[in-house]
Amino acid sequence: MNPAGAQFEGNAAAGAPTEATAPLFDGKDLTDPLRPARFGTTLQTPAGLLEAARVAADPSRGDLEKVVADAQGLGHRAIEGDNLRFELVEDPSLHADSERVILELGGTIARVVRDRIEGSIELASLEALLDRLPDDSFLEPLGYGMMSLDTEGEGPTIMRSGPYRDLGFDGTGIKIAVIDIGYEDLLISRLSGDAPASSTDTNLTNSPFEDPDDGDHGRFVMETIFDHAPGAEYFIYKVSGQASAAQAVDDAILQGCHIISMSLGWTPTQWNDGGSTITDAFNDAGAAGVLAFNSAGNSADEHWQGDFDDDDNDGFHEWSGPDEALQVTVAPGDTFRVTLLFDPCLLYTSDAADECVNV
Repeated sequence: MNPAGAQFEGNAAAGAPTEATAPLFDGKDLTDPLRPARFGTTLQTPAGLLEAARVAADPSRGDLEKVVADAQGLGHRAIEGDNLRFELVEDPSLHADSERVILELGGTIARVVRDRIEGSIELASLEALLDRLPDDSFLEPLGYGMMSLDTEGEGPTIMRSGPYRDLGFDGTGIKIAVIDIGYEDLLISRLSGDAPASSTDTNLTNSPFEDPDDGDHGRFVMETIFDHAPGAEYFIYKVSGQASAAQAVDDAILQGCHIISMSLGWTPTQWNDGGSTITDAFNDAGAAGVLAFNSAGNSADEHWQGDFDDDDNDGFHEWSGPDEALQVTVAPGDTFRVTLLFDPCLLYTSDAADECVNV
């Protein structure tokens, strides 16, 4: 059996602490009708996003401003005005047909990288796009599942790299690539000597390189690395999703970088089998002789992993003993998200298993 995993996040209204219970569903819904995992038609539909698209197409359904705000509150910040920025994930052999459909519906294409197409489309046209995608394609909001990780640099003193640096082992002759999502006030770090005075900067997003709305996570990652290797040559990339991150990795390889550093988390990215756009890019970097590092993350105690367990044969998973409800307590005003990676093929009959597509 393939393992299942869950990670948690969402919204709690002000008031008394909220106890959220995972909704129960009939497992047979996954097999009727039997179809590939695809955004907009299966459980991969992010809550609120499709409703925003439907209200945009038919204003009589509700208040567009409110449903968009609700979707953004659930983390779908890829909605910008009347448009949705997205990444279409599919076999590269399908890209030509998908690109044609996107353009026919008035959408735009920012980049095509490996198995992903990054683009934008009007919310009102989203359902039409979903209906016309190839059967084995699915669509994610740009940046879906991406998390920046806290940075609390302890510096060369605690890590004891200072003496090596001071003896001349300061990164001279080494090319280092830093990939992140936000570099607010990087210029201040450069002027104070906490970041390289010059670097090769590549912006793979639609916002300015030091846009304050994107935060300063990358700036502090940059400072942390620079503390240990002030003599290195730096290539700094700003990204907004897996497609642009993979493009940054590919470019860093072409630039001859010796080291790649990325402190971003990605959920879900098929952690159980190592199959995803960004892991493929990092594997290529390793094969090219590049030392590619990604932080381990800050969520080690925020996961559940195990096999589907249904001792009483009622179709519901038992999380612990006979308990079929997963309860999460959320403080007033806090947020939570649930990311579920599982293998629905376990629910199919043996005759249908060959047609099943993992989620």
